Amino acid sequence: MSQSPTLLPGATIGIFGGGQLGRLTAMAARTMGYRIHVLDPDPGCPARFVVDQCVEAAWDDTREAARLARGCDVVTLEIEQIALASMNAAGSFAPVRPGEGVLAIIQDRIEQKNWLARNGFPIGPFRAVRSLDELREAITALGGKCFCKSATGGYDGRGQGKVGFLPDWAFAGHPELSPATSLPPSEAEIRGAWEALGQGPGVVEQAVDLDREISILVARSPRGEVKVYPAAWNHHEDQILAWSVIPAPLPDALAREARELAESIADTFALEGILAVELFVTKDGRILVNELAPRPHNSYHASERACVTSQFEQLVRAVCNLPLGSPDVVQPCAIANLLGEVWLQPAESAAPTAVIPSEAPERSRRGEVQGPPHLSLSDHESGCPTSRGDVGGVAAGFSPRSSEPSQFARHSDPERSGGSESPYLSPSEAANHPKTTPLAKPTPRAPHFDRALAVPGVRLHLYEKLRPRKGRKMGHLSAVAATPEEAVALVLKAKSLL
Repeated sequence: MSQSPTLLPGATIGIFGGGQLGRLTAMAARTMGYRIHVLDPDPGCPARFVVDQCVEAAWDDTREAARLARGCDVVTLEIEQIALASMNAAGSFAPVRPGEGVLAIIQDRIEQKNWLARNGFPIGPFRAVRSLDELREAITALGGKCFCKSATGGYDGRGQGKVGFLPDWAFAGHPELSPATSLPPSEAEIRGAWEALGQGPGVVEQAVDLDREISILVARSPRGEVKVYPAAWNHHEDQILAWSVIPAPLPDALAREARELAESIADTFALEGILAVELFVTKDGRILVNELAPRPHNSYHASERACVTSQFEQLVRAVCNLPLGSPDVVQPCAIANLLGEVWLQPAESAAPTAVIPSEAPERSRRGEVQGPPHLSLSDHESGCPTSRGDVGGVAAGFSPRSSEPSQFARHSDPERSGGSESPYLSPSEAANHPKTTPLAKPTPRAPHFDRALAVPGVRLHLYEKLRPRKGRKMGHLSAVAATPEEAVALVLKAKSLL
């Protein structure tokens, strides 16, 4: 057990990263009386508007990392892309929680997978690859239906792709096909996967027979105190979290197993801070570790309203060595992410409708875990194209289907650039705006937040990112209700009104 001193309100907390997670952590810390300094490459990062000092510097700028730490009593992080040398430089002047050793394992997917396997934690079959030939061999060895992920960087679908999956259009008129159906990947598809990895090291994971995706958040302080949150149930579209709800509707035994697994991982790390453990639940009831994140997690934004202690306050408590707060659920809460598409979709397009879901998820024809089967979409009303009969957008239905033959693409990082202001059109202005040509960039419009906020139990959370772009997380909606299913239905109803 650490003899680290407790840092009381009035102390200064440094944060590597000033994105939305840093912003929300800073807001919680300021409420508790702490001062906040952040380091971020973006001069207009979301946290800038709520902190005491913002150091503009690259993640590998050791000099500026040291300058950040010299003015702080403790340093934490909200993004994994921090150079280890910067962590080390900061550690010369203030405690860094979680530490460099934890980040060294987690920020490299190959090392993370190997660490989990060495320590006996359950993971699905995978292969590390460092060349096109190794990628080709791994895909064959793992059965042809796989997910490919770059070893470093990349999240929310960036630096990732999949092979061996049938495209949505292949199911039209073929009821005999199922989500388990796959095709041997072509050479073009394999090369596309290699491009998605940035032609560098990565991991190839065998697709599992997935029932649902959940996550568990663990907090652990230097004094050794541990608190484990109830599971969150997560639904992704195009590898980006679309909605999440706390608590996940799980059998008690399964929920207990997931919590114990996550706590064991945190203890093995001797974690100081918080850790999100992303988990797969398979059709046969097994729990497999997907990935780890040593920071606040999108799936636990709902903890601000669902739990006694939000993940952001808990991070402050943990890194300051304060007594940890209770993670108990006060009321079920669901969140729905608001991507840049909400601002960029045509003003006259209507969004899909939703009804109260059941607990059992189903798989879409793309092989991805789905939301509740009773969540219905009105495809003809959606502003984004969907496949007929494919409820692949279950929750929000904002999952555009690519017409490109390859499922792989290199993505830039829309979360980490330019905060310059781009004015939105009001709904009436957008409706009267001249139609754009196919090559013209869409003109941002102001979503109908007034309509969404008329839904009982709904709140709006925006991150002060003033330039909407496709795939960029601009904010989220949250909704509370008597049951997790009702909370999901309410937040999706509110999103449909935007």
